[in-house]
Amino acid sequence: MLSLHENWTRALASARGELIKIVCHDDLLLPECLSIQTALLLQHPDCALAVGRRHIIDDTGKILIRARGLRRMVGSGGGKKVSGSDVARLCVRAGTNLFGEPACVLIRRSALPEPLFDSRWRYTIDIEFYMRCLKDDEAITDKRVLCSFRVSHRQLSAAIADIQVTELRSLFAELKVRYPGAVTTNDVRRGAIRAQLLTIARRTLYLKMRFSAASIDFLRGMRHFHNSNSKGTMES
Repeated sequence: MLSLHENWTRALASARGELIKIVCHDDLLLPECLSIQTALLLQHPDCALAVGRRHIIDDTGKILIRARGLRRMVGSGGGKKVSGSDVARLCVRAGTNLFGEPACVLIRRSALPEPLFDSRWRYTIDIEFYMRCLKDDEAITDKRVLCSFRVSHRQLSAAIADIQVTELRSLFAELKVRYPGAVTTNDVRRGAIRAQLLTIARRTLYLKMRFSAASIDFLRGMRHFHNSNSKGTMES
């Protein structure tokens, strides 16, 4: 069985286009996602990647959180250019990956780093990868929702929230070293606190989803029990 790093590396090695997007099997792209992001990169040849927002959805496709991501990185109009140093500072201060999951991002092949993925990072593999794609270049952001990220109480991220916070702290400290003029010690401290608060909120969401799923399973079981008993009564 391949690790996440090996899986993504093999996928990128198989890609032949000049623009690259990683899409995990349970996430969704809106029909216009690729055309919008491709147009943005064509209009801004100096940008390493294009990023849009996403809805957070559950197992059934129900929207749990609308238009998630980017925050201050979006303009009031169309696309907005954001430097790598600004992305680092804003993500650290927010305590999270403001670009979101890989489905949100379209990357130029020429911007891909070497190595592609750093094995030190497991739970922050995506944002660390984006930052090395950017280096000192810019990203072009778009405020439109272009994809959906699916969450489930059964998925991996529901079980590793605390470990993810620890790794985020380490990544924030490293981004301070990479961008000494943009990320400060106070930013790292602030980000660590916000990461912990976001973890509590995420855990609450997963618990709510687990309770909802258990309730649905219970009602289905009761319906099946009732139908079985009704059938048995009629046959007797």
